[in-house]
Amino acid sequence: MKILIVYHSGPQGNTEKLAKEVAEGAKEVDAADVVLRRVEEAEAQECVGSDAIILGSSNRFGGMSAKMKAFVETWAPEIWLQGKLIGKVGAAFCTSGTLHCGKEMALMSLLTPLIHHGMYVVGVPEIHAMTAGSCYGAAATTPRGSTGPSEPECAVARELGRRVADLTAKVLAP
Repeated sequence: MKILIVYHSGPQGNTEKLAKEVAEGAKEVDAADVVLRRVEEAEAQECVGSDAIILGSSNRFGGMSAKMKAFVETWAPEIWLQGKLIGKVGAAFCTSGTLHCGKEMALMSLLTPLIHHGMYVVGVPEIHAMTAGSCYGAAATTPRGSTGPSEPECAVARELGRRVADLTAKVLAP
């Protein structure tokens, strides 16, 4: 099963670090073929050929980055009108530089197109996200000068990747 992780990372590379943690979690599930792709290198047709799509972005004023939005908009009209993503599994993760800057809003902005396309959306049980992340997906607070996501934030990211791979395997099972 192919799990595609498309992400946009700012100059500090924190979203890329979180993307790698999501990928590590997904790889723990048998038969998971995980592909990491920077949004600048991603193509819409690769989404069609994947069984799961996980989007990640640095937070931009409570939403996804402009580069991620431009990528997601390449899915319309052809992919959307033909229902090519219906029944696939999706999830989201994000990073931001400050604690209260709209990470959950950014996650929702990433999840909304997945829902519009008829995908099964995966979050993280709140009991796993009580000290880091969010039930809407993995999230990290990475202020300037930080070394990147904390270990608890990375653990939530790995959990998200595992959950996506687990559900994808179940969806694909005969």
